[in-house]
Amino acid sequence: MSVLPPQPADIHGRMGRAWRLDVDAIAARQRRVDGIPRELSLPSWLVFAPWAHTEWDSYLISGVSLRDMPGAPSAAYQFRGATHEVFGYAIDPHGPALAIDERPAILQPVNFVAQLIADSDADAAARIEAAVAAVVDGRLSPDQDARAQWRALFAPSPPIAASADER
Repeated sequence: MSVLPPQPADIHGRMGRAWRLDVDAIAARQRRVDGIPRELSLPSWLVFAPWAHTEWDSYLISGVSLRDMPGAPSAAYQFRGATHEVFGYAIDPHGPALAIDERPAILQPVNFVAQLIADSDADAAARIEAAVAAVVDGRLSPDQDARAQWRALFAPSPPIAASADER
């Protein structure tokens, strides 16, 4: 299983813990975070949730802005008006020890992707942090079986369909 960071966790729950990654340190090494320019990256979380799966115990939960930026890939919208995207990956349990200033070794494919409408990057980051808190409290699974829950958590109500040119 994963060797967790030595620093105290930023979020403690009854069923796990979470550390906010130092995305500035990660971006300084590679100028991008998960292939996305730093300016579009939201806070990323290293989440220890051993209850969610029998084969791995840790997850990476990140978010990005979908705004246009030179040098960034064009966003693929799930619905009209989406401003941000949140995604989660299982972390390779056989990878190196986890650190808050290193990108963890992730397993493919992605566990979930959900889009949301937020007033700002700070608003989107706060909503993602609330979801991370729900994970470490045992109320939201970070595993792929919970994809529908993640989409429902962040989707607008009522749902908005994407136009053909936004897909």
